[in-house]
Amino acid sequence: MLFELIAAILAVLVGWDYLHKKQRDAFLAKSNITGPKALPILGNALRLRNINTANIETMLKENTAKYGKVYRFWVFNQMHLRVTDPKLCEAILSSQQQITKSSFYDFLIDWLGRGLLLSNGKKWHTRRKIITPAFHFKILEQFVEVFDQQSTIMAKNLYARANGRTAIDMFPVVCRMALDTISETAMGVKVHAQKNQEFEYVKALN
Repeated sequence: MLFELIAAILAVLVGWDYLHKKQRDAFLAKSNITGPKALPILGNALRLRNINTANIETMLKENTAKYGKVYRFWVFNQMHLRVTDPKLCEAILSSQQQITKSSFYDFLIDWLGRGLLLSNGKKWHTRRKIITPAFHFKILEQFVEVFDQQSTIMAKNLYARANGRTAIDMFPVVCRMALDTISETAMGVKVHAQKNQEFEYVKALN
């Protein structure tokens, strides 16, 4: 009896999952958006088994080359759209309506709280309204010297590593420059993340 009950529940779940994915995929197909073939229940989750910070970019680039600048990816019953078209990214990121975050962002709540990044609705609009004046051009002008200093340090670090043959991963380079810039302009503290890559705060943040 128990076996039959479990089998019936699984059959219902698989059927619901199939219809759910089929309906979403059919909707996206009208805009020529496709993606890797998904398994029942699991979706494309198995493709993430051996993915880590070192090889995730390679996987994303391969998917983009195969499925286009916009493609869908299923993780269990959650569908994710990968968008690499700059114009579409601009439309999404500048929208003040499409601000509800994926449930995957919930992993950041204990670290960042429900601030501007993770909030939505009225709370997001209120906080956005408060912080917007801080990014006025007149305010930013007084930080130009810091921008110049930190970008110069970054350029010198790149010159020291550039040999015309070896590719350089720009992500950690730009991250350290951004950390130096933000900490000095927003908090008045110099952390020297670009000069001291073993700095404890940089390692902890990473």
